[in-house]
Amino acid sequence: MGLFDLGKKYSWYKEYAKLGIPKKIKYPKGSMYDLVKDISLKYPTNIAYTYFNNLVTYRKLVENIDICAKSLAEYGISKGDTVSIIMPNTPEAITLVYALNKLGAIANMIHPLSSSNEIMEMVLESNSKIVLIVDLLWKKIENKLAKNYEGDIVIASVALSMDKVTSFGYKLTQGRKVPKITYNERIIPWKDFFAIGKRSDYEVLYKAKDSDPAVILHSGGTTGTPKGIILSNLNVNAVAIEETTVCAVIDTNTTIFAIMPIFHGFGLITSIHIPFINGATAIILPSLNPKKFASLVKKYRPNIIGGVPSLYETFINDISIRKADLSFITCAMCGGDYLTSALKAKVDSFFSAHNCKCKLRAAYGMTECGSGVIMMPNETDIVDGVGIPVPDCIVKIVEPNTQVEVPTGTVGEICVHAKSVMLEYLNNPKETLSMLQTHSDNKVYLHTGDLGYINERGYVYYTQRLKRMIISNGYNIYPSQIEKIIERHKDVVTCTVVGVSHPLKVQVPKAFIVLKEKTPVTLKLKNEIKKLCEENIAHYAIPTSFVFKKSLPTTKMGKVDFQKLEK
Repeated sequence: MGLFDLGKKYSWYKEYAKLGIPKKIKYPKGSMYDLVKDISLKYPTNIAYTYFNNLVTYRKLVENIDICAKSLAEYGISKGDTVSIIMPNTPEAITLVYALNKLGAIANMIHPLSSSNEIMEMVLESNSKIVLIVDLLWKKIENKLAKNYEGDIVIASVALSMDKVTSFGYKLTQGRKVPKITYNERIIPWKDFFAIGKRSDYEVLYKAKDSDPAVILHSGGTTGTPKGIILSNLNVNAVAIEETTVCAVIDTNTTIFAIMPIFHGFGLITSIHIPFINGATAIILPSLNPKKFASLVKKYRPNIIGGVPSLYETFINDISIRKADLSFITCAMCGGDYLTSALKAKVDSFFSAHNCKCKLRAAYGMTECGSGVIMMPNETDIVDGVGIPVPDCIVKIVEPNTQVEVPTGTVGEICVHAKSVMLEYLNNPKETLSMLQTHSDNKVYLHTGDLGYINERGYVYYTQRLKRMIISNGYNIYPSQIEKIIERHKDVVTCTVVGVSHPLKVQVPKAFIVLKEKTPVTLKLKNEIKKLCEENIAHYAIPTSFVFKKSLPTTKMGKVDFQKLEK
C-alpha cells in the first residue's frame, strides 16, 4: 500500500494521542442556522459580532435572522430555492445567509469584484430568485440585470449597520461613489425588504437537514473555468467543528478578525461560522486594504487572525506596529495560498519579538472541501508543512491522474476524504466525476490537483499545484523548490516561478522577484541570485531569466496570479 494499510491506524493518529485530538467527532443532524440558534439560547447576551462601533448580541443576531427569513418567505422563497448575495462582509449579507439556511434555501455567494458578465453568469446559472447586491455595484451591473434577469433585487449599503458617526464619515467619502438608484416594485432597498419580515406573521415550518445544500461558493476548479461549488449543511458544519477541535484556542471570550471575504470558504466558515457556533465574537469589516491590516489589528486587538501569506508579509513590514505589544494574539492562521518556510520563520520571529507567544499556523484546504481540512496543531515540534488531517479526514497521496497510492515521503497528488467534501459542482456532472472519485476502499476522495507528500508521522507537506509543475525537455521542474532557494537571499522578499514556452524544450522556468524596499537591482545582486541557484538547483531547473518587479499581480482572493505572469 502506501502510507497506511486499510484497517490499520493512520500515522497521524499518534499525533492525535499526543495532542488530545479525537479520531472521530459526532456531527449535528441540523443546519448551520440550528447550531447558531442553539448558541444564542445558551449565550444570549454574548456579543456575536461587532461592526465598527455597533455590538450585536446572539439574541439580536438570531432575532434579525428570523425576521429576514420571514421576508424571504413572503417573497416565496422556500426549500431548494437560490438567492445570490453579491456583497462584501456586512451584517446584512451574513444575516441573509442564515435566513436562507433556516428556510432550506441556498445562498449563492458571488465576489463583488467579479466582472458584470461573470456576475450575470453566476446569477443565471444558479436560477436565483432574488439578488442582494451592494449599492456601490449598481451602476456596473444595472444594465445587465435589466436585460437578463427577471427576479427581485434588494440593494444594501455597507453603511446600514454602522454607528452614526462612522456612517456619516462614510457618506462623506466612499458613499459619494454610490450611484443614484431608482427603486420600484422589483428593486427595493434592504430596509424595505427587512420591514416586510417585521410585519409578517409567517411561521417557518420546514426543518432543514444536514444533507440539504446550504451555500454555493465559486472557484476555478481543475480546468481554470469558474465553477459553482455546492456545500451542504454538514459540509459547512463539519469544517467549523473540526477546525475548532484542532485549533484548540476558541471559547466564548475569543474574538476573531472576520476580514476574509464571506464569498470564500475561509471567510464564511472560518471567520464567521466558527465564532458563531462557539459563542465567540466576530470582528466584521466590509473590506480590507492590506496596507492597513497591521493598524487594524492594533486597533481591534483580535485574539485570532487569519489571512493569506501576502497579508502577513505586509503585516510584519508595517512600521506602525514595530513597537506594538501583540500578546493579545493567541492564534494566527495562514491559508489560501502557499506559505513558504522563509515567510513563516520571519513571522514567527516577529511575533516573538512583540510579546506574542503563538506561531503562524499553516492550513490546507480547497473551496471544494469547504476550507481547511489539514491544519498545523497548536503544539508541535514540526516547523514546516501544512499540518495533519483534521478528525474524520483521510489523506492519500497518489500518482498524479491515477488512484495508485505512493510510498510515504513520495510526492504525488493530494486526495482528501472528509465530511466537508462538496456535494457537487453546479450543473457540471463531468467535472464532478473528475474531482470526486471512489477508490478501492469504497470511500469517495476529492482529487485536489495539488502535489505534496506525507511524512512518517502523518504531517502533510504541500508542494504546489499539479498544473504549476513545469515539464522541460522531459524533466519535471517544481517551481516552489526554486522559489524557496531564491527567497534565501537576504534582499528577496518573495519570488514566483512560472513556466514559459520554449521552441525546443516546450517550457522553461522564469523567475519573478520582489526585492526589499529601496534595494537596487545591481549586477552584483543578479549574480548572487544566479549563483544561489547554480549551487542548489539542478542545471535543467535553473530559471532562464530573472525579472525584478515592485509587486506581483494577485487574483481577487489575494493569491499570486500565475496566469498573468505566464502571459
